[in-house]
Amino acid sequence: GGRVEAPRPQRDHLVRLALGPRSPPPYEAALRACHHAAALAPTATGACGQLSPEQWARLDPSNAHAWLAVAEAAMGRRDPNAVAEALHRVAHAPPAGPSWGRFTRQLLDALPADVAPLEGWVLMNDMAGLEMTTAPRADVAARACSAAALRDTNRAQLCDAVARRLLAGDGDLGHLAVGAGIGRRLGWSPDRLADLDEERQALLRVSAQQVLPAAVSVGCEGIRMHGQYLRTVGEVGGRRAFPRLVAPSAPPLPEWAAMAPAPAASGLVAAPASVASGPAAAWLPGASSPADALTR
Repeated sequence: GGRVEAPRPQRDHLVRLALGPRSPPPYEAALRACHHAAALAPTATGACGQLSPEQWARLDPSNAHAWLAVAEAAMGRRDPNAVAEALHRVAHAPPAGPSWGRFTRQLLDALPADVAPLEGWVLMNDMAGLEMTTAPRADVAARACSAAALRDTNRAQLCDAVARRLLAGDGDLGHLAVGAGIGRRLGWSPDRLADLDEERQALLRVSAQQVLPAAVSVGCEGIRMHGQYLRTVGEVGGRRAFPRLVAPSAPPLPEWAAMAPAPAASGLVAAPASVASGPAAAWLPGASSPADALTR
């Protein structure tokens, strides 16, 4: 089959909006749309060449996600000094919020009340998938904080600060996995690492038993629950969305999750291929990713 081309007129219009008032939210939205377009058609940049992660960070200098994007771009062009500077900005930024979900929440809030449930399900999954695949990835910090790099005292101090900052926010499981993985390489205390691993395993169990079944269901109740989950992620981030969604008055998450039956021995939840490659893939226990590999 042929390559699916991005809708250039709409994308270029979004770029023009971003270049107008130079406000961080539309700039981030346009940059993400361009990132998606580049993945589909690397040579068809259009107006996207006018945008850059560096400009996003200049517009929103306290946004850790913007600096993660700068670090990723710098790593791609093999500029270690720029990578270190960007990670320094991540370490000193306010705690990072969720890396995805805000635009999906806005979409859900804007959907007409009479939209067909299945149409809404498709739209919110498409938007969530787009947000996830274009979000700045925290695993750039994991690559910069390799075991070899940590032999340098200055880099070890920087990586320690970055890991603590990633863990201080209300972000997603990727931040939790990367922060804990860097901490393990740095030799953090076993008790601290055990607490982080317990949180991660509890979140994965809750997602497998509560969130994923709703994500793969196209029944009205499943669609409603999935929309509620995505809206909550956009508000408070993945680490806080799971317990709020499934047990708002339950005991602390690890204790609550321990009450539920253990998942299959493989640690995986069966899901259709279309789901395993879409938004729900981020919740699959055992998902293969650089961030996940750090915690194993």
